[in-house]
Amino acid sequence: MTFDTLTDFLVLSLAVGTIALTISSSNLFETVRNFVDELSEWLGSLIECSYCLTHWIALAVMLMYRPRLIESGFAWADWTISYFALVALSAAVGGVLLRLLNEDPYVA
Repeated sequence: MTFDTLTDFLVLSLAVGTIALTISSSNLFETVRNFVDELSEWLGSLIECSYCLTHWIALAVMLMYRPRLIESGFAWADWTISYFALVALSAAVGGVLLRLLNEDPYVA
């Protein structure tokens, strides 16, 4: 793991956590959440759950950027571990932001 890889991973975690929180909790996306909920109750609950949404956004980010924190020679194992590390760190970022913005009128 190089410093650039770790830095890139941290930046991606911040982005994923913030995107998931913004989509799932902000007033800005309330209309989108309501529309999706009308289409499908399952999708509606998915988009309203910041942690659930983090998994899907992290998957897209992993497919686009392919960050790997470890390189053991087992590419799928390395990718899977990196994916779940990205999910965990992103969810933590979202949780911290939610606590910080709890009194903000733009966050539900």
